[in-house]
Amino acid sequence: MLAAWSLYRFTIGFLPTSRVKTPTRRRYWVDCIFFAYLLISVFFSEKISAILFIIMQISMIIFCLQYGLKSYREGFIAARFYLFAIIMVSIGSSINSMMYWNIVPFNDITKAALPFCNFLELLGFAIAFTDKAKQIELNTTLKIQTDGSTGLPNRYYYFEVLQAKLASMSHPDIALVMIEITSHSQLSQAYGPNQAEQATSTLIQNLDNSLAEMDSVLSLSLPNNTTRKLVRISTNKVAFICVSKQELGYQVESVQRFLDTPILIGHLDFHYQYNIGSALYPSQSNTLDSLYQNALIACNHSRVDIDTWQPFNQTLKQNYAHQLHLLTLLTQDLKNGCLYFEIQPQVNLATREITGGEVLLRWNNKQLGQVSPGEFIPLAEQAGLICKLTDFVIFKVFKWAAQHPKLLENRTLSLNISALDMLYEGFAARVISLQQYYQLPASQLVIEITETSIFENSQVMFDNVNRFHKAGFKLSIDDFGVGYSSMQNLIALQTNELKVDRFFVAQSLTDKSSAILCRNMIQLSSEMGIISVAEGIESEEVALQLEQWHCLIGQGYHLYRPMPCEDYLSLLGS
Repeated sequence: MLAAWSLYRFTIGFLPTSRVKTPTRRRYWVDCIFFAYLLISVFFSEKISAILFIIMQISMIIFCLQYGLKSYREGFIAARFYLFAIIMVSIGSSINSMMYWNIVPFNDITKAALPFCNFLELLGFAIAFTDKAKQIELNTTLKIQTDGSTGLPNRYYYFEVLQAKLASMSHPDIALVMIEITSHSQLSQAYGPNQAEQATSTLIQNLDNSLAEMDSVLSLSLPNNTTRKLVRISTNKVAFICVSKQELGYQVESVQRFLDTPILIGHLDFHYQYNIGSALYPSQSNTLDSLYQNALIACNHSRVDIDTWQPFNQTLKQNYAHQLHLLTLLTQDLKNGCLYFEIQPQVNLATREITGGEVLLRWNNKQLGQVSPGEFIPLAEQAGLICKLTDFVIFKVFKWAAQHPKLLENRTLSLNISALDMLYEGFAARVISLQQYYQLPASQLVIEITETSIFENSQVMFDNVNRFHKAGFKLSIDDFGVGYSSMQNLIALQTNELKVDRFFVAQSLTDKSSAILCRNMIQLSSEMGIISVAEGIESEEVALQLEQWHCLIGQGYHLYRPMPCEDYLSLLGS
């Protein structure tokens, strides 16, 4: 009886390492049954105790077999020899019970059956323990080498395991392709981190499945004898290895087609934004570390490129070092408050009176001199520094405007912000709080947002827009016509002002298509009750043409250049 109870307790202690949940409540009930049998065997006859023992023994063996089979089906390899041991126990116990009840004769063969079965039982348990140790080691290795969400090889696999695989290849001439899902953080802000991770993990797994049929993509073997194509480097970065450089272009095009397909999140279609970079081995990199570095540089560079794919070259590496130095200096100067702003006046094209001004951020570094906003603003967006720049400018401008109360009398002041700012919860609340602190008229303040594909029905963006409108601010779309989903943004932002991009304005006299688009955008603004603003007016002829098209506001070098704050105040005074 004690042996049967020990076997039961061993079973529930040995098998829970599988995904089968231990029956905790049942365990205590069975302990009570064994204890009750112990009392019965003391006070009742031997035959009654024997009958109860057989019933209990059969029940125990059935339970152990069911539990073991379930564990094995769930992938617990050690359950194979555990089941073998249980079968040996059941055979030996059956022969022993049949001898007790005189069903089979007591002879040398039947007498040796129980010890022989016990020997096989111990052998099965010993092998099961060995298998369990191997499986624990396998699971540990698998956990170290794979991503928990997707089951794909991870960063450790790339740097520690892949090297041995490449060493086994006779003449490795490969390319590493890195893919960065740039909209993951925006998705996280809009829908929450859990839903963003689930959506991104599903996307990555589906992409891995789409690459599975490509023989020119290196198959990566995992400890559990499965193969994958993608390596998940980080939350939003994955990579694969092309073993045929002739197939590289085809593979990247396939990935682009896959990623360009919108996915359904909740009840909305979401377009993933991504960058792709590639680097060659061993011609451009002689180690996996440098190969990773070069592919990452190329991937980062594609953010400012027209195409989403950028192959690596040495010029990119030099530029990247310069950009890194630039970001370091920008961070320091921003912390020390060394940046400043200028104002470019905006005029009524019909009367040529100044109706307001646009705030333009400037950076003059001691080492580099004057740095163009077109160079450091995109870098700040990529590095996650843009929100600090926005906060810096808004604080400086509001403080300056409060010191000159006549500045906003019947005139507007436009502030450029990144669309990324609108995806931060509480952004509008911070701006409104600062406006109220300095007691500035919200109706004279214009928030200019550069057109972008980022407005993917984000609830955070809608909340910020509504807060600005309720507080009395005006919203303007900058660079209208060159972004993504322009018409959708007109509605989403409840736009008060539309700025026609300088590209169309500059060519309105020389290019028929630009002229048609420019005129139609101005007409669209008029019909929607939106103020039209033309940027980049470089000549009187362009200004007169825009006036004939009934464009309301204009700005550009022909009218006024950007100027220091003091000069702008003097201009208004004159």
